[in-house]
Amino acid sequence: MTRREIKPYRPRIQIPVTTMTTSPGLYGLYCLPVDGAEALLRIAPYLKREVTYIGQVVNEQFFLGPTEAELEAIRDVVGETEVGLMSGASCDDLVAALEAIQACVCALQSAQQIERERLPDIGPYVDEGFISLLPPSAVSATPTTPGTDEEKCEIAQAFFAYNFQLYTESLLPFASSTATNLLAALVATSWFSGVASGVGVPLAVATTIVSAVVQWGVDGSIADFTNWMIGSKDEIVCAVYEQLPDWDSAAAAVGAYIDAASELSFLEKHMLKQTAASAWHLEWVAQDQQDNGTWDAYIIEDYCDDCESPAGDCAEIDACYLPDWDGGLVACFSGRARITGGKSIYTKNVLTVPGAASELTLHWYPRATDYPTAKAGVWIREQGETATYALGNTADRAVDVLASDTFDIPLGYNGKIIELGISQVTWHCEPVRFCVAEK
Repeated sequence: MTRREIKPYRPRIQIPVTTMTTSPGLYGLYCLPVDGAEALLRIAPYLKREVTYIGQVVNEQFFLGPTEAELEAIRDVVGETEVGLMSGASCDDLVAALEAIQACVCALQSAQQIERERLPDIGPYVDEGFISLLPPSAVSATPTTPGTDEEKCEIAQAFFAYNFQLYTESLLPFASSTATNLLAALVATSWFSGVASGVGVPLAVATTIVSAVVQWGVDGSIADFTNWMIGSKDEIVCAVYEQLPDWDSAAAAVGAYIDAASELSFLEKHMLKQTAASAWHLEWVAQDQQDNGTWDAYIIEDYCDDCESPAGDCAEIDACYLPDWDGGLVACFSGRARITGGKSIYTKNVLTVPGAASELTLHWYPRATDYPTAKAGVWIREQGETATYALGNTADRAVDVLASDTFDIPLGYNGKIIELGISQVTWHCEPVRFCVAEK
């Protein structure tokens, strides 16, 4: 078990002994260029040299080489490799066979998939008013904008209940069936047919749901999906609650939560987002709940009390009025101020920084055009002064989803009245409120 002392030599490659015998008895199939295999064969003898291997590092001056047993095992591996490199075989036949098998399997799967996704005659559904041939934009709900936290929480809970029952009770039990059976199950669901009641659910909406469930049925697990939905109720309800009354942002927030769920497969995410990340469905569920109380049995009072709420003393960013902003480029979109360039200071609502170490939290909507994220710079200015102080940049946030970022306030601002400043970093920012609190 003796090891020879060896001095490092910079041009030489030194290989740890332990890396040469990590997979004993295991073999792999490789397709190498012939020239490359011949080059490896020419340098293989260097891999048999004792000085190539580090058995134990002693110091910067020398290391100990392999033992005789270790070197013998390494040389055996190198010898087998040399034989393999000299025994090249064409991969063409193997590749052709694999391609033929793959083509056969794909053709069979495609045929089965097409047959399962083939829709029945929808004429009767159209005649009965369950299905509409109009585009979704022409069959949109007009729910009353929720004005209180209680109303927002009620809608959020109704939306979760709608999605939970739609999939776990009505659709997934038929997922391994055909589109004919799935569409029948979808239309037969009283609370689904209540959506877009009187005008019919657009065919495009129904078919995307049916197609997604058919695809999911290949290897989906109802039990696993149901357990995930139950475990995610708080997060989904709070995502909707915190974003309302902005319907699009509420749907986008649920979609972002689903995308981030590592427990869900791609097909599960695709399927669930057909409804849970759809403002079209959210608005119809909200209107159905407001008009008919369809989900009253599933509404729990004060359920949203545990959802995240702004901490500390907060100042709201009121409806967009350009004279409230000093500098930069500000535009009004749907009543909100959107900073689209430069640095802008909001002068209307201000806050007093506590006397102790404090932090500022900005609640804001990232906005962008054909881009998934946005980032803003956050500033403060003492009221009545012109000098500003940069607190830093927000994180890169998903667009259209209410975000929050927190920054330390310098001690020099303790006890002072401050104004909020926003600057464009990447794309745009719509501030909702800013809060200050002791750390």
